[in-house]
Amino acid sequence: MKNIILLIGFFVFIFIQSVFSQTQNYYDTIAWVWVNDEEFFAKEGVAFSIKNELNNTLTTNNVIHYEKAFPFAFNNELHKVHEIRLESNGDITSVYNSLTSQFPEKFDRLIRIEEIDTSMHVYDPIDNMWALTLQEPDRWLWHLKKIQADLAWDITKGDPNIRTAVIDTKFDITHPDLVSKISPNYDPFTLEEHVCISSESDWDKHGTTVASLVAAQTTEQGNTIEGQLASVGFNTMMVAYHTDVTQVFLQKALHASIIEGVDVIVSCAGGSLRCSPFDAEIERLVVNEILNNGTVIVMPAGNGANGTSCGEGTQPFYPFNPIYDERIIVVSSTSKTDHHQYFDNGIDFTHSHFSAVDICAPGYILFGAKVTFCGALDWPYFGNNAGTSFASPIVAGVCALLKSINPDFTPGEIQHFIKSTADPIIDEYLYPGLLGAGRVNAFKAVKLADSIANGCLPIEITSNEFWNSNQVVLCGLVIKSGSTLTISSEVKLSNESSIIIEQNASLVLDGGTLTSLDNTWQGIEVWGNTNASQYTLPGQPCPQGKLVLQNGATIENALNAVALWK
Repeated sequence: MKNIILLIGFFVFIFIQSVFSQTQNYYDTIAWVWVNDEEFFAKEGVAFSIKNELNNTLTTNNVIHYEKAFPFAFNNELHKVHEIRLESNGDITSVYNSLTSQFPEKFDRLIRIEEIDTSMHVYDPIDNMWALTLQEPDRWLWHLKKIQADLAWDITKGDPNIRTAVIDTKFDITHPDLVSKISPNYDPFTLEEHVCISSESDWDKHGTTVASLVAAQTTEQGNTIEGQLASVGFNTMMVAYHTDVTQVFLQKALHASIIEGVDVIVSCAGGSLRCSPFDAEIERLVVNEILNNGTVIVMPAGNGANGTSCGEGTQPFYPFNPIYDERIIVVSSTSKTDHHQYFDNGIDFTHSHFSAVDICAPGYILFGAKVTFCGALDWPYFGNNAGTSFASPIVAGVCALLKSINPDFTPGEIQHFIKSTADPIIDEYLYPGLLGAGRVNAFKAVKLADSIANGCLPIEITSNEFWNSNQVVLCGLVIKSGSTLTISSEVKLSNESSIIIEQNASLVLDGGTLTSLDNTWQGIEVWGNTNASQYTLPGQPCPQGKLVLQNGATIENALNAVALWK
């Protein structure tokens, strides 16, 4: 199954009272339920199910649709979630009550489907990319110079086989920077066609802007210019899904991962934005399956106390919340001067910051595409934008470049490349521990990934060392004879990594933890001689490797925790 990067950005400057203080409305004719008996599961090719009693009840209650909500999921628990739809005059609560009364313990957990909220305000004063940027690096597409995208392009310009799934509002498919970059020409989940945009409400233009920051048409020298923008993703292609309420959003995200097999997904807007889970188990199952399928999820942090955010910018959004899986990449913003704090006309528009933030990217005063009114509008068709909605797709584009080097790079590895190569943020001291690793640097991340792809050599311990800070091991670890490594911190190892303890070498896990960067790691090999003594003879090197676990040491998620060398 092809790997995926789900890159998820968020919308910009929705006034918090207009989004989170309103009462949520629900549809009366559609909901999800958990079905606890396979005989009651929807079955393809028959009316509803193989249970006639159930079919009669559904028909009596005017049910017109009874199907699995996640038929393409690998996890069997998600196959229990069923979607029920009624005729326009139905009442979904009455149907649920009828099902639970007639079939006790077969149905539970009614999950109401929200009506989508389209209120949105994108900060977009009109302003009038790459040639101009070279002349004035602090204007135009300054963010590409800031993250050294042009140097990254010397290593990779991306690959059209690497695709980013953008889950957002409408997309201007007539925009010259997007017309050749979005395929297919419809939402793959609903088959709803992407029609040209004839108006410019905030709801209409947001998806267009986000997509342009991921992978706007970027032209190599000697070719014909199709657009005027450029993007870090360069040759990356995009698959566009229309945003929706949380429940449908989860379906679309998993569909993009499992069915479309995309490498990148970015979602930046819509009714999916929440400050609490609608159903934590479903959200966790979907998040885990997407990431375990190879998907990197990039999530916006929010726009702070004066923008759309949770807890005035002190906590991440749901449903793609790192509480479910820390491999989700949460993005906040920096300015042209690499500051996080940002004032506009004396008002503090600093974006969200909290301990779950992983990385920052340019997010204040960015050029991005705006709608062309079905192709009727010529230059300028750009706008000036701010928000973590637009910082996130920049990180998404970097992830796409990394995937172009090796599509098998995992979400944990991609996150490590980005975080371990970040540049410092000037005013980070004002937000200690709240801005992640720093500001993304595309060139440094790509350079590191390229070096790993072209020669992944294990770390060799050749003298006594003490690790008391958290580490990531991508290519394995060898403790050479005569050396001791003592670990008191957390060490995460990649899927292919193992730890080898050579003869006369020691690993002391002193309260530390060995765990997986993604799903699993290979485990520990202790080398030795089965015909020799297990004890060190005076004046002689120990013929055996030694592993010591003490003070609550933990080894977890290994395919084979400890094995003797054969």
